Amino acid sequence: MEEPGHDAVSPFKDASDGEGSADVGEVEPAPIVLGDTTGLSIGVEQQTLAQQAQANVPLEVAPAAGLMLTGSVAAGDGAPRLDTGSFWGGLARTCIFGSVIMLVTGGMFMWAESGYDDFHDEQVQVSWTDESRTDGNFTLPYAPVRYCNLHMYDNHVQQHYQHGMWEWIKVDCDGTLVVAHRVDAGYFSGGWESSDNATVTIIFPQAPPNGSQVNATIELMRPSNPLTQHPESIISDGESTEFTFPVVPSEFQSCSFSVHAWTSNQDIVVDVMSERFGNCLSQNLTTILFENVGFVEFESGYGEFHLSSSAPEDLDLWADYEEEYEGRFLRTIAPVIGSLIGVGLGIVWLMQVVNAYKEGKSNKGHGLLAGVVSAFVIMVVTMIAFFIIFEVF
Repeated sequence: MEEPGHDAVSPFKDASDGEGSADVGEVEPAPIVLGDTTGLSIGVEQQTLAQQAQANVPLEVAPAAGLMLTGSVAAGDGAPRLDTGSFWGGLARTCIFGSVIMLVTGGMFMWAESGYDDFHDEQVQVSWTDESRTDGNFTLPYAPVRYCNLHMYDNHVQQHYQHGMWEWIKVDCDGTLVVAHRVDAGYFSGGWESSDNATVTIIFPQAPPNGSQVNATIELMRPSNPLTQHPESIISDGESTEFTFPVVPSEFQSCSFSVHAWTSNQDIVVDVMSERFGNCLSQNLTTILFENVGFVEFESGYGEFHLSSSAPEDLDLWADYEEEYEGRFLRTIAPVIGSLIGVGLGIVWLMQVVNAYKEGKSNKGHGLLAGVVSAFVIMVVTMIAFFIIFEVF
């Protein structure tokens, strides 16, 4: 061990210097000046190279005697803080997406449904050109009429059914007017005590040709137990329009049956429903005949009647139709377009949710998902407001 006051290795000379190591006793080491060394006690014999190097650090970095350093040291390893996104920003974005989807989709549906009033159900004023009320004309005010979309009817028949009135008016797609009206077609002669000797008489509009056969079938009106009677054919004399066939109701065990009579150029079907308390009652029979009575032009709305007999005195003619207009196709597909836009925006929103979690922005992702509830509430409130506005104004 070296004597006190001498370094084993001098920090100021090279350890390999021959003079520095040949005769230690001849060279007196220079003292190390540290400046103000108050409070410092250094054992030279215990210093190491690291301690000697530390001793050369300027005193400005060391606290002076009697001073205390205060402060705090940031915790952590010094790594940059991750951006997890804004919860409220994500929530607001979902609300915006929901509002836009609702406005676009709902707006398209409302525009398609209520944007144009093209359905009309109105009374038709017929101008009869003769006193017999067989020829007349009319004009539909909201022409052009959509192709094959016109229906006409006698409103008086629908409210107060009366025999002899027009049942309905059929409008073919080529504009032909066909009237279905109920006419007398014969009578049933059943009675309280003569049910097995009953007859049914059919009245044709025109006499069948002389020598032609008039045939008939009488069928029980019960599909679960079909039964048909075939009375003998009758030869026409060319003048008579009435033909009578025998009926045996007891074979049917009922007075509810259908009679089908036909000739070479005429066909009539009538229903007999006269049963009451197990007895067959006499009654007149009616049937519906179809007659071409005129035409109507869909483009102009003009129409004419040419009847074979007088129109009913209390005829209350109405027309139910849809008006044709430009832009119909766009209004028809508007709901589809609105739905597709809504689906597209929904996909964009869903991709934003997925990307937020992929990028580690969990707060933003949570906000996007939490905004679904808020967006739904906004949509419901907005729809109610729109409904009230459109209904009131």
